[in-house]
Amino acid sequence: SGPEGNAHPFLAPFGVFPAADGAVALGIVDDPFWHNLAAIMGHPELGTDPRYATRAARAIRRAEINQMVGNWTTKHNKATLTKLLGGQVPFGPLNTIRDIFADPHVAARGMLTQINHPDPGGKPWTVAANPLRFAGRPMGAYAPPPTLGQHDAMVPCAAPLPMTQENKLALRAAFSAFPTGITVVTTRQADGTPRGFTANSFTSVSLDPPLLLICIAKSAHSCNVFAEAEHFGINILGEDQKAVSGLFASRSPNKFNEAKWHSGPDDVPLLDNSLCTFACAHHKLVDAGDHLVLIGRVLAHETTDNQPLGYFRGGYFSIGLEDVLVNAAGEADNVAIGALVARDSQVVLQVSKDGSLTLPTAPATNNNLDGLINSLKKSGLDPVLDNLYAVFHDSESNQHRIYYHGTVTGDIPATMRCFDLADIPFGSITSAAERSMLSRYKDEYRHGSFGIYQGDQIAGTVNRITDRIPYRL
Repeated sequence: SGPEGNAHPFLAPFGVFPAADGAVALGIVDDPFWHNLAAIMGHPELGTDPRYATRAARAIRRAEINQMVGNWTTKHNKATLTKLLGGQVPFGPLNTIRDIFADPHVAARGMLTQINHPDPGGKPWTVAANPLRFAGRPMGAYAPPPTLGQHDAMVPCAAPLPMTQENKLALRAAFSAFPTGITVVTTRQADGTPRGFTANSFTSVSLDPPLLLICIAKSAHSCNVFAEAEHFGINILGEDQKAVSGLFASRSPNKFNEAKWHSGPDDVPLLDNSLCTFACAHHKLVDAGDHLVLIGRVLAHETTDNQPLGYFRGGYFSIGLEDVLVNAAGEADNVAIGALVARDSQVVLQVSKDGSLTLPTAPATNNNLDGLINSLKKSGLDPVLDNLYAVFHDSESNQHRIYYHGTVTGDIPATMRCFDLADIPFGSITSAAERSMLSRYKDEYRHGSFGIYQGDQIAGTVNRITDRIPYRL
């Protein structure tokens, strides 16, 4: 998929449509609105036509429907379309500046206001006013934007350190070393004793000067120590440091006796073998409700070649290992690696010599992810495989099957065919498991939410990001 512009991937008609004197916006979000629009267009039969009657059916034929509606709207000007559609469907004309100034509704609500120029004698600006109005609450005064440097005194900043281009590139690479991971923040209290705890809210702020921020709960046992520390460290943990994360999440007084660490710049305690460490000088402290936002200026950083450790809903996870595991599994004799891929909104299926259909799979001579990708490329397609879609054991054939989900572009070869979701010939698909997988894909495509199936060819679990959904093949 790519940029949608004003369109919507699961709703049609939806977007900006041409009018005789400009354009209008339509958003048919439910079936009753489509029935109303079809009747207003003079084709009420389209409201009950099975090809268009439901939101799911229209999503499959959205290009056709958007073109159909556009051909109708272009025959009328915006005023006529407003009379026909206003109050009947989600609709609005696209107003020009001239239209806005002439609109009586805009004038009645005082939606245009003037702001004085910050320079004395400068011409005021006409801008859009705040549309939110509450009874008994007068609107606040409108002020011009601040002039350059007007608020410098409100933002105390340390003098930026000069940086070479090489340092900037190295720091950028270090900033990108953590997708969403486990962070241990460390420092020393006034008597030199090292302190630290596990935190999950950490991000880069600026590259030049190099600034990082970490959120510290005010309830944290070491909160005051970090708030007053002149220097602190940020340690991004690797996948083999789960025990370190648990240690620093506890209130054990012996954390640094049990962990391996070393002193970095300005004697900042840094954890050994971390994915990435940053030694920072205190730059600014911001009170943010029940947390303090501690901003640090990076003095030095170190990185190691490791996989990141993540944390989600009470459990750890490693990132980036799926493809390695799939390739390792492909070395076994009873494993098939394939893909459920789509071109636009159509599913791509492999055509066998007897006319039956299957999902594309990696060749037996190169049964791994690269083999699957290369096989699709040799067919003239450009694949993008974004995630695993199903991992299951087919007990009928005693074969383990691993399928990816993705998209392809390019011309479909003679050995393959594309099918609309509504027209998939399930009777020609030889594998019952693949038939069930495609049926699940139709449902998930309709809702725009995909999961990873795990089980056998009869029953298993669909694992989504937010929950686990029982599912029966």
